[in-house]
Amino acid sequence: MNSKKISSDHIPFDNRKTVSQLLTSYEETRCCIYAIICALKIEVPWWYLGCPGCAKKVNPYLNPETEEIEMDKFSCDGCETIVCSIKTRYQVHCKVLDHTGTTSFVMFDKEVSQLIHKSAYELLEQQVQFNSGNEFPRELLALEGREFVFTVNKPETSKNYTPSTFYVVNVTDDHAKIL
Repeated sequence: MNSKKISSDHIPFDNRKTVSQLLTSYEETRCCIYAIICALKIEVPWWYLGCPGCAKKVNPYLNPETEEIEMDKFSCDGCETIVCSIKTRYQVHCKVLDHTGTTSFVMFDKEVSQLIHKSAYELLEQQVQFNSGNEFPRELLALEGREFVFTVNKPETSKNYTPSTFYVVNVTDDHAKIL
């Protein structure tokens, strides 16, 4: 971004936009959107295995010499390394709605943990314990219909390109900040 750096913990309420303004703006920005989660994309996995260093998704490690997948080893394209420890992380895709339209957001580990007060690992373990591994968790479904202020990063776009999903860098349901 060309503007001054803003920490991900700071919510720039002075840069509020509507969904319509977000979708029609071409400039790169970090802004706040007051919206309701109208649907969760339950067809998309809500968690992934991530690198403990950079948080990017890891893949099973294929040893180039043996051409076999090595158990307990993963490759991280973000760090370009082989990692032996991984972390279960949130990646929750949702559709949001305000009075001007709808768009798609994706929330990651910090934001979802803050909203449901459980780590992705804890929620996945709970799902396995109750034989609900293939179901979308109730704790996440409970986010539908709730109002939030989402802080999102919007990349620079053109008339021919607008991203289909925006990354959430902060979220709050604090009514003092929503009003």
